[in-house]
Amino acid sequence: MKHPLSPLLALLVLALALTACAPAAPQSAATTETAPAAETAETAGEQAVFPVGKLVEGSALRQAGNACYTVEYDTLPDGSLLPRIVKLDYASAREESIFPLEAPVDDRSAFTVRDDTAWLVTGTGVLQIPLDGGADTFRELDAPLSSFSFSAADEYALYGFSFGQPLGYRLDLQSGQFTRFSLPVQTEWVRAVGEDRFLLSRLLTQAPLPDMHNQNERYFAAIQSATREYDWFDPATGELEKIWSEPYYGVLQEDGTQQERSFLGKAGGRLYFRNVHVLRQGPGAERLGEEVMSCTLAGEDWQTVFSLPEGAPDPWPLCDAAMEMRWITVQQPGENLQVYDLADGAWHTAGAFPVGFGMPQAFTNDGRVLVQTGEFWTGETYKVTFTLMKAEDYLSGSTAGTPVQPYTG
Repeated sequence: MKHPLSPLLALLVLALALTACAPAAPQSAATTETAPAAETAETAGEQAVFPVGKLVEGSALRQAGNACYTVEYDTLPDGSLLPRIVKLDYASAREESIFPLEAPVDDRSAFTVRDDTAWLVTGTGVLQIPLDGGADTFRELDAPLSSFSFSAADEYALYGFSFGQPLGYRLDLQSGQFTRFSLPVQTEWVRAVGEDRFLLSRLLTQAPLPDMHNQNERYFAAIQSATREYDWFDPATGELEKIWSEPYYGVLQEDGTQQERSFLGKAGGRLYFRNVHVLRQGPGAERLGEEVMSCTLAGEDWQTVFSLPEGAPDPWPLCDAAMEMRWITVQQPGENLQVYDLADGAWHTAGAFPVGFGMPQAFTNDGRVLVQTGEFWTGETYKVTFTLMKAEDYLSGSTAGTPVQPYTG
């Protein structure tokens, strides 16, 4: 059941042109290894043209100025959820509730912050909420979608993607209007890395891929011979610029292993990838070590940054608000967190935080880092606690900092 918003709030309902569906796995779209890039998107006359700024994602979508924001929920007796926006102010090291909604939602919602405005996706549309708490200027954009989310943003808009179509959708921050744009067929993922274009990965096959869910065996047989291509993608024009391509299951090495890459982030004008050595024998696959490698934005000058032992946990990147990757962290079981600092090219051992905590979450705009340091029971749910630390103190193994006073209602 959908719940109307309180009549005490002044709502401006806008008609939206978007007819996309929620993001799904890439499927059933044709392309060939020789198809020109122009054939993978709408033509310039059909493709919407709009300004594109510095595209960001991840934790950058929750930060604005000297604070970061989250959404918390109270569960009502009927199972619906009552959201409120919580601000974590870096200067005061304090959380506060700045916007409790007066009407519940049916599910936990996608949430994005841009400048002085929060955007909360609900079952009825998108709520545009001023961060200064001015409820009288709050409005709802009534989107004809049952489920969707935003995964990237720039100075002008929010962006989301539906890989099954495949297409993208864009919400203009000023007008509140949606536009849609085509993605290359068989796009696997789209990443925002602080550039004015997206980085994406797509599959090239001689025939359309079977449906991964309904034709599972045929799908995995088909991708055995697929090529994965990495491209720069301009959402405004549909233009693709190829970076490089490789076999879907990785480049075969002399020792019989294949190198499988996964993207980590961008730093210093270079792209960083996790490179895993996989040995396939029969139906199984064995991981035989890995390293982190980097290349230029054109896919050239490959360099090994560091190697990891066999069976090491996945490396986890941490970027600043401009999407510049600064740290790569690795958590070995039973050991303190290890942090590779791209600035000095060295490993650092974090302090002895409680088991399961100590992971850095975000860089502040005053040289500190927000660290998860514990949790407590509120009587209804567990709530994570944070500490603000100087970045150099964290890298030196200290656990001292300024505890954040949590919001408890």
